[in-house]
Amino acid sequence: MTAVGLVLLSAAIMGTAEAGKLMLFTGYSREFISAITLNMQNNQLWINGQYETSSWLSSDGTINDKSLFDHIEVGCEMLWMPAGNTKLAIDPCKIYWDERSRP
Repeated sequence: MTAVGLVLLSAAIMGTAEAGKLMLFTGYSREFISAITLNMQNNQLWINGQYETSSWLSSDGTINDKSLFDHIEVGCEMLWMPAGNTKLAIDPCKIYWDERSRP
């Protein structure tokens, strides 16, 4: 979940949800970033390459911890927004740990 949170914070700081830029910035794999991207797009939090952060990041930089954690859970396939499709999701944490276990 920490790695997913890092990707979401990176997307917010960089002002983009574009997978290639997030891969370069974070060093995470295309598969891992793509799984998060699918989950976030499916829940209408990443739209047209932009991340909708207004529920957890205020204009003065204050972070609402609970709302940010909700987004992390969405990215991890553990929570769905009301408009989300529960049948269309990928577990990025499995991808992350599978990649770490390879020699």
